[in-house]
Amino acid sequence: MTARVPTDEQIAQHHQHVIAEHAERQPLVGPWQDLAQLTNEYQGSEAYRRQIHSLQTQYRALRRCRGDGNCFFRAFAFAWYEAIFRDRAKVDQALQTLAQSAILLEAAGFEPLAYEDFLETCTETLTTLSQQVQEGLGTQDAQTLLEQLLDSTEVSNAMVVYLRFITSAYLRQHQDEYLPFLEEATDMATFCARYVEAMGCESDQIHIIALTRALGVGLRVAYLDGSQTHDAATIHPFPSADEWATGAQFASLHLLYRPGHYDILYRQ
Repeated sequence: MTARVPTDEQIAQHHQHVIAEHAERQPLVGPWQDLAQLTNEYQGSEAYRRQIHSLQTQYRALRRCRGDGNCFFRAFAFAWYEAIFRDRAKVDQALQTLAQSAILLEAAGFEPLAYEDFLETCTETLTTLSQQVQEGLGTQDAQTLLEQLLDSTEVSNAMVVYLRFITSAYLRQHQDEYLPFLEEATDMATFCARYVEAMGCESDQIHIIALTRALGVGLRVAYLDGSQTHDAATIHPFPSADEWATGAQFASLHLLYRPGHYDILYRQ
């Protein structure tokens, strides 16, 4: 009896199923880890290990995010709230920015019914964190509350959805600037619907640029790619270096990028 050979489509579906099962076993946002632990994953790659060593001169730790295609937005949300929730002035500024983002979404054609619940989750979560700090919650307890809230599927996914909507709205409103860089679609509406708003779609530089500009939040991304020609990991500022120099609202977010995945970095 001849064994049935699986088709390419069946193999691809099985591969995606295995990836999805593995991702579901991971926390949405994991605990703080010493950056040195990352070298254990690259025992056979001297190039990666050299780049990790270079990162250790600037960064001391990382926090892993689930690899489900939403890792950039999830990492951004956690890093943003973690950077500001203890500072009342920064919280007020962020709440104002989120309120103004609704204007951007409406201008881009989003119906309020489509985004209001997600925006409410974003604002209520930040307000709750800030209030607990103002009422005297200790540093460690406040950090624990942050981790509990943003590792909640309901809260974390709502924040991811809303950040995706902001990114989409910004791109739609500035399509003349970004349309020439699209490879996956010929018009901005199609690109945003398929590759920005859809949960599970991985993010590229165009997503990062749009979100950081829309929110006025500064971000640095360290690229760990195992390049044989660069001993040090490359670090890119978003928005651009010129825009960074003018002073984004919160220039304290740092992410680590490895091919297809983002995690959170912590400076020395």
